[in-house]
Amino acid sequence: GPLMRPENDLPYRSDIDGLRGIAVLFVVAFHAGVPALAGGFVGVDVFFVISGFLISGIIFKSLDEGHFSFAGFYAHRIRRIFPALIIMLLAVWAFGWFELSGDDYRQLGRHIAGAGFVSNILLWKESGYFDIATQFKPLLHLWSLGIEEQFYLFWPLTVFLFWKTRFRIWILALLLLGSFGLNLWVIGSSPAAAFYQPQNRLWELLIGGLAAYVSAYKQVRVDNFLSRLLFRDSSDQSLTSFQNIKASLGLLLILLAVLVLDEGRAFPGFWALLPTLGTFLLISAGPKARINQKILSNRLFVFVGLISYPLYLWHWPLLSFVRIVSVTDFSFKARAAAVVSSFVLAWTTWRFAERPLRRKNSVYGGLTPVQILVPGMLVVCGLGVLSVAKNGFPLRFPPDIRELATYEMSKHVSGWRDDQCFLNPGQGPQSFISSCTDPTPGDGPLLLLWGDSHAADLYPGIHQLQSGHAFRVAQYTASNCAPIVDLDQRARPYCREINDWILAKVSELHPDTVVLAAQGWVLHPADTRASIQRTVGLIKQVGVRRVILVGPDPMWKISLPRLLLRYARVRFNRGIPARMADETDQNLFQADHDLSVQAATSGAIYLSPVSILCEKSGCLTMITENAKTDLTTFDTNHLTFVASQHLARIFFPSFFDKTPRVVN
Repeated sequence: GPLMRPENDLPYRSDIDGLRGIAVLFVVAFHAGVPALAGGFVGVDVFFVISGFLISGIIFKSLDEGHFSFAGFYAHRIRRIFPALIIMLLAVWAFGWFELSGDDYRQLGRHIAGAGFVSNILLWKESGYFDIATQFKPLLHLWSLGIEEQFYLFWPLTVFLFWKTRFRIWILALLLLGSFGLNLWVIGSSPAAAFYQPQNRLWELLIGGLAAYVSAYKQVRVDNFLSRLLFRDSSDQSLTSFQNIKASLGLLLILLAVLVLDEGRAFPGFWALLPTLGTFLLISAGPKARINQKILSNRLFVFVGLISYPLYLWHWPLLSFVRIVSVTDFSFKARAAAVVSSFVLAWTTWRFAERPLRRKNSVYGGLTPVQILVPGMLVVCGLGVLSVAKNGFPLRFPPDIRELATYEMSKHVSGWRDDQCFLNPGQGPQSFISSCTDPTPGDGPLLLLWGDSHAADLYPGIHQLQSGHAFRVAQYTASNCAPIVDLDQRARPYCREINDWILAKVSELHPDTVVLAAQGWVLHPADTRASIQRTVGLIKQVGVRRVILVGPDPMWKISLPRLLLRYARVRFNRGIPARMADETDQNLFQADHDLSVQAATSGAIYLSPVSILCEKSGCLTMITENAKTDLTTFDTNHLTFVASQHLARIFFPSFFDKTPRVVN
C-alpha cells in the first residue's frame, strides 16, 4: 500500500539550508535590536517561500509517482515540527510560572493552547489599543508557524483534488494573485489582519509552490527561453550566466529588503515582494549558480540552516524573558547572552530531540515518534488550557501581592463607554451614539470632553462629579486621535474626519467648557504647537467661553501593576514604594512645561496632572495607601478610576460653581 513506500524526499540542496541559515540570522538580529538590520523581519518571508517550495515539491513528486498519502504527509510534518515545539513550550510555561503576572500567564496559556494551529489568529484578535507590548509576549513568534500549519492543511488537499485534472499552473497562479490582491486590499484598513491572517499571507508560500512547479516541470524550457531572450542563444555557457544573474538579483533583493525596510512600513503589502521574489530567484537559479555554491553552501550558513527551526523557536522567548525580567534595562550584554543561549539550546534540541525523532522507523519503548509526539503535544496544549481556566494560577503568589498579580486592566476601560463614545481604530465619527451628550433634563452648563484615550480616562472622574454639581457632559473621544483639527491622517484612520465632526458638534452644542486632552501631543510637542493654537482659536470662534488643556498623565516605562509586582517580588516584604523615579519617563516634566506655555499663548486654561501626581522624587504609584487596588495608572500611562476621580475632584468643581471663575 502507499504507506509502505519509503518517504519521498527531494534531492538535498545545501544552498537552500544555507539560505535558511541566513534568513534566521536576519530575524534573530532584528529581534535583538541590531540597528543596521531593521528589515531583518523579512527573514520570515524567506522561510515562507522555502517552505512552500519544499512542501509543494514533496507533494508533486509523490503524486507523480503515485504514492502520495495524507497520513504519510502529516506524519512527516509532525516529526519535523513537534519535537522542538513541545520542548520550547514546556520551558516557556515553566518560566512563566515564576515570572508572569496572572493576566500575562493566562494569555500565555492561550498562546500555548493555540500554538499548534491558530497562533496567528489569536495574535490578530488581541492586536488592539490595549494589547500588551509585543516584546512581553514570549510566544509572539509562533504566528508564522500558525500560517505554515494552515498552509499544510489547505495545500495538499487542493493539489490532490486538482491533480487528476492535470494540476494546471493557472490554479496556482489564481490562488497566488488572489491572496496577494487580498493582502493589498486589507493592509490599508487593517494592517494587523494583513499581517496575521492566512489568506493574506498564503501567496508567499505559493511563490515557493510556483518555484517547485517550475523546477519540476518547466525549468529547462523556461531557462532556455529566457537565456535566448537575454543572450540571443541558449548554450550551456549562456545558461550558466543566466543562472548566475538570477541568483545575484535574488540575493540583492533580499539584502535590499533587510536594509531598506523597517517596522514603520506597511507590511507585507508590495514591500514583501522584495524578499519573496528574491528567494524565488535564488531557489530557481539552482544549486550550481555561483552565489548558491560559494555563499549559500558555505558550511557555517548550512549548519545554522540545519538548526534554524529550533533557533527560531528559542531566540524570541529568551529575548522576551530578558525584557520581562530586567523591566527597563535591555542592555547589549543581556541581549547577547540571550542570543548565544538560543544557539546552544537550538543545537542541543536539534541534536538530541529533532534528529532522533525525525527518523521514520525509530521506535522508543514500542512507540513510533508520532505516537509519542501527538499525545505530548496534547498534554502541552492541556497545560495551556488549564492556565486559562485557572485564571493564570493566582495562587502562585504570596497573599499580600496576589491582588497586584491578578490586576485586571479591562475593568478600567469599561468606564470609558468603549466603542460608543470612545472609538477604536476601525471606527469613524458615525459610530458616536446620541447619548454621548447628556440629555437636557440634568440642565446646567455643558462640558465637552474631546481627545484620545487620555480624555476618555478623565470621563469616569468627571461623571462622578455630576452627582454633586449640576452640569452636563458630552464625551467625544477616539483612540490615538489627539484633538487637533489639522492632524495628519496617517496617525490613525478616520482621525481627521472625527476631529472635523467634533468641531462641528462644538458649534452645534455651544458647550460652556471644552476640555482637550491627549498623550499624543506630549510625544511630539514641537509638531503640535501651531495646531493647538489653531484648534483653541477655532473653538473660541464659535463662542465657547472656556477651553481647558489637560497635560500628560504620569508615564511609566512598563505597566505600573507589572512594575510593582516585579518590585514586590525582588525586594521581599519591603512594601510598595509610594513614589518611583527611575521607572518614570523623564520626558514627562519637559513636555508638561512646554504644554503649559502653549496653553498660555493660545488663551487656554492649563491643568497639570503631573503637578499633582509627580514631583522630582518620582510619581505616585497609588492614590491612597491601598496599593493593591488604588494604583495611579493601570498600564504605562492611563489613569485608573480612583486616579481619575482624584484628579476630577481637584480640577473641575470650581468651573461649576454658579459664578464662573477662571482658574490658572
